[in-house]
Amino acid sequence: MNKSYNTAPLISVVVPVYNTLKFLHECLDSIQIQTLQQLEVILVDDGSTDKSGDICDEYSQKDSRFLVIHQKNRGLSAARNVAIEKACGKYILFVDSDDHIMPNLCEITYQYAEINQADLIRFFYQEDTLFGKRFLKRQATLPNNIVESDVDKLKVAYTSGAMVWKFLILRDLLIANNLRFPENVIYEDMDFTTRLALSSQKMLVLHEILYSYRIRLGSLSWLKYENSAEQCEYCCNQGIAYAHRIGASNEAINFLIELRDKMISILSRRIENIFNDEYPKEVFYE
Repeated sequence: MNKSYNTAPLISVVVPVYNTLKFLHECLDSIQIQTLQQLEVILVDDGSTDKSGDICDEYSQKDSRFLVIHQKNRGLSAARNVAIEKACGKYILFVDSDDHIMPNLCEITYQYAEINQADLIRFFYQEDTLFGKRFLKRQATLPNNIVESDVDKLKVAYTSGAMVWKFLILRDLLIANNLRFPENVIYEDMDFTTRLALSSQKMLVLHEILYSYRIRLGSLSWLKYENSAEQCEYCCNQGIAYAHRIGASNEAINFLIELRDKMISILSRRIENIFNDEYPKEVFYE
């Protein structure tokens, strides 16, 4: 199958890849079979030492919508930033290479964004764990319409985690506000998500489970960092400083401060069990 389109892609799907050989086919297949076919898929092989890079090349050879960038290992943020610069789609969707997406994710989110002229769509996801799939019920409490205030945008953005792959993002939103991921740190999503939510002019919530997030030990390597609490604090403080600079409300700033303090408190206790009730991703706004 070798697909090509003469018109610009509607969505740029960004997939950073690093040593995810076991899961990569499932991830890329789920993108390739999207019901919305007018896509470009940017695969950034971040110096993989397994065969992940070869698999990326195989997809690009069979499907012209797939573009592969091979680079030395620079980390997740750098891989995403490289892809943002290359992207041509009207919207950007981030997908982690060990996860997979539902076949209609791109079509549903694109249509929802276009109909409502939104620059940011927040959709639902499920966790794929060793014990089966789990829907995080607190997502269902999110509003089913436009999110108005800056503090509500932050609450929606951070409900059930700071992960950026739960958004469809208007590319112009990233370009106009110079939104990029901080490099050479962990918890890069904390800073980026704050800037993204506060920069959005029209955020909407889509009550559809469209993404499957794989929980695996390898994806939680940040727990091993001795300075993880310090790095988390740094990224949170960057977001707080941004909120101050743009004149965010006191409610929004206080929310970010409270979120930072909760995260640091938990990380300082060195969580060992990813299914513990105090697993960091679960302390975000409920």
